[in-house]
Amino acid sequence: MKPTLSSIKSSLSHLSLKMSCFAMGCSAALAGEASQTSANNGIGAMASRVQGSMANIASLIGSVSYVVGLGFFIACLLKFKQHRDNPTQVPIGMPFTYLGIAVLLVFLPNLVVETGNTVFSNATSYGVTATSFSDIQVKG
Repeated sequence: MKPTLSSIKSSLSHLSLKMSCFAMGCSAALAGEASQTSANNGIGAMASRVQGSMANIASLIGSVSYVVGLGFFIACLLKFKQHRDNPTQVPIGMPFTYLGIAVLLVFLPNLVVETGNTVFSNATSYGVTATSFSDIQVKG
């Protein structure tokens, strides 16, 4: 089943509408944080409140990623069943694509955290570290 031009246009318009709603929500949250500051609090207090809001937004994105990943996994199972029932209508690549997206979305929050720890780590130890053989530690 090939997607038509009108279905692609409608899905792109829905996606752009969702992205603009998300951007407006984020900007409204930031504007609300900025309006709460007064001259007594200063820019440092405003920055700390905005940073707290960003942590909550990151947590929300991680939670949504898990839920959407589980949804893609369920869609994957349904597409496998559709392929088994009628292989000519549903190509086998579709369920595998859904499975790949599901795995990516479920592991995305952990991947982002581990990548951040790797890239922005302050650890200066290099070489081999171990917990056996009398805790061998070789530093560079």
